[in-house]
Amino acid sequence: MDSNLAQPRLSRQIRISRQQKRQLILAIPVTCLVTSLATFGWLQFQTAQAETRLQQTQRVRLETERLYANLLQAETAVRGYEITRRQDFLDRYESAIAQIPVTLDQLLDTPRPISAGILSSATHLTIIYPCGNT
Repeated sequence: MDSNLAQPRLSRQIRISRQQKRQLILAIPVTCLVTSLATFGWLQFQTAQAETRLQQTQRVRLETERLYANLLQAETAVRGYEITRRQDFLDRYESAIAQIPVTLDQLLDTPRPISAGILSSATHLTIIYPCGNT
């Protein structure tokens, strides 16, 4: 047999100078620091975006609640007027109806595209005045 095959192969050792070892030892924590700073910056950016979306959502909810309250007030006023024929119910109805377009405009001004798509059909609603008053 060949004597070269019988001997175990010696692993190759990479020779690194002391200067290169120092640089390597220093590069590891610096790389970790840079990675941590980049991750922190990305998380800050994501947090700011989430906060902006949260504020927009809260604004949409507030305006939606106002719209619902105005619609409910208009409905209640119409019912009250139909039952009693008192003018103060018509006044309440007219004040509620006057607020509905303002609230719809504020909802349409929100930067959320889904609200604009949903509300585009709501702007075509016709306001009906009781007893033919226009």
